[in-house]
Amino acid sequence: MAALVLAWTAGFELVTCVGRFGFGLRSRIWVDRYRPYTLGVRVHHAYFAAPVLPAALLVPMEGWLQAQFIAAAAGLVLSDLLHHFVVLPVLTGEMD
Repeated sequence: MAALVLAWTAGFELVTCVGRFGFGLRSRIWVDRYRPYTLGVRVHHAYFAAPVLPAALLVPMEGWLQAQFIAAAAGLVLSDLLHHFVVLPVLTGEMD
């Protein structure tokens, strides 16, 4: 399970870094555009784990699929933490 979580984490972080450094996407720029939908709150990708984890635990599904959902939820949280507390401080000197 740990390898699965690490794989999901790496995949999410890769997509996040490509968006940030490859396409110049920054949450500060997009928050105003999506303010009506998010009530002004910047949405971190870890927030998407909130509905995924309970769904994985409550919805009947095959064991391998449940493991994927749980690992994906954990990967979202770990990727967000890694991005803000390791990647961004090292590469930009900021946590945002």
